[in-house]
Amino acid sequence: MMPYPATSVATAGRATPVPDIPSGSDVPPTGTDYTATWLAALALAVIAGAWLLRRYRAPLARAARAVRPRLPRRTSGATPEAAPPAPAPEAAPAPDRPESEPHTPGTGAPSRPPMRRLALVLVLLMAAVVGLVATVALALNFEHGRELATLNAERGWRSLLWPLAVDGLLLAASLVGLVRQLLGLPVGLRSRAAFVVGIAASGGTNVLLALHSSLSGWELAERIGVMTWPTLALLLSHEMGLQMVAHYARIIDVFGVQAPAPELVAAEQRAEQYRQERDAAHHAFTVERDQYVESAELNAQLRTTVAQLERTNEGLRSKLAEQSEQRAEQERNTVRDWEQVRQQAHEWARAYVREHGDLPTGPQIAQQFGASERWALKQRNAIMDELLDLRNRQQEPSTNGHPVLAAQ
Repeated sequence: MMPYPATSVATAGRATPVPDIPSGSDVPPTGTDYTATWLAALALAVIAGAWLLRRYRAPLARAARAVRPRLPRRTSGATPEAAPPAPAPEAAPAPDRPESEPHTPGTGAPSRPPMRRLALVLVLLMAAVVGLVATVALALNFEHGRELATLNAERGWRSLLWPLAVDGLLLAASLVGLVRQLLGLPVGLRSRAAFVVGIAASGGTNVLLALHSSLSGWELAERIGVMTWPTLALLLSHEMGLQMVAHYARIIDVFGVQAPAPELVAAEQRAEQYRQERDAAHHAFTVERDQYVESAELNAQLRTTVAQLERTNEGLRSKLAEQSEQRAEQERNTVRDWEQVRQQAHEWARAYVREHGDLPTGPQIAQQFGASERWALKQRNAIMDELLDLRNRQQEPSTNGHPVLAAQ
């Protein structure tokens, strides 16, 4: 016989699951352990139910009185029982005959089934079906949770209590949601969050247990689908149960129960109108407050911008004043300098006339003082006018024809 290769042996070892052999302390649970666990769970459920009943008994009673069908009001003070008996037994029959009372044969009217009883039977049947589905799903989830706890070294009573913690969260969230539905309140965010967390834990338990198997591919996907189906069934049954409780009054009303009292309807309408008015006022107040805050912020920004512009304008005005002062000073200095240059040009021209007997030309004056020819010609003309005026004054023989005045 040829020996098997090492790869075949390794493959066979991986394909064949090795059973978990319990040690001395890891003894599988017996029937006594199951009984004790269920008794403990039942005791906890009874304690929780008693606590819930004690806390919500008064609100539940008020809610039951509010939704209970009211009898028609009596038009007279005397009750039918207190009315005097009719003289003849074949007097008018009782005006109000319950709908659930079977029809007496011989009257000619068709018989009518007991609608209230039928509605109650239908509601109880729906509750029983939904409760059965939820119970089966909880039982399967309990077994899967116990197996997963056993695989993770939670042996004995711990493996029995661990799935109760997961499914107990679902039951607690469902009971709280049911009580709130009976009180006419929404289920609540915390109850829904607790139920979602419980569903996630339950589904995760089933998926992890499926992953502990040695399957792969489509077989693993099939096992995951089979093991997670109880969680999905529990979720759907929970939603159907809450919906049934929420629509219980509508179901009963369809089968002929008297409508709510007019005063209750009017009170509910007034409360709804008050809520709408309150919401509208709150919305208007919020809008007005936001507009006021925005206007205040805009005013603050405008004031800040105006202050910045004023500071900028003040700086610009001071700079313009300084520049104007500097420009005026420069102009004064320029005028003063050119006045000195003009005086020097006149003195040089007079000296040139005394020396040469004639006025200097414009280019000569411009070259002498480093100025433009236009300015030099202007100064030459001014000097010429000044010399002519001086000569004319010197050549005047008399003043107005009087020699004595001229001599004086």
